[in-house]
Amino acid sequence: MKKTANSTTPTPTIEELLQRLEMLEKQNAELEAKLKKQSALEAKLKWTEEQLRLLQKNRFGFSSEKTNPDQLELFNEVEK
Repeated sequence: MKKTANSTTPTPTIEELLQRLEMLEKQNAELEAKLKKQSALEAKLKWTEEQLRLLQKNRFGFSSEKTNPDQLELFNEVEK
C-alpha cells in the first residue's frame, strides 16, 4: 500500500483492491452456498415435524378410539 503525504492511512493499490474483491466474492459465494443448504435443511425439518405431527394424530387422536356400538349395551345392562 502506498502512503500519501497528507494522510496517515495507506491507500491500497489497484492490485490489492482486486485481490480483496476476489476474496470477498469467494466468501460471498461460500455464504450463499451455506445459506442454500441451511434453507434446504430447514424445509426438510419442517416436513419431518409435520409428518411426526400427523402420525401422532393418527395414532393417538380421537379416530383411534372408536367405540363398537355393541359395547355400549354393556352399560345399559347395569341399569335394567
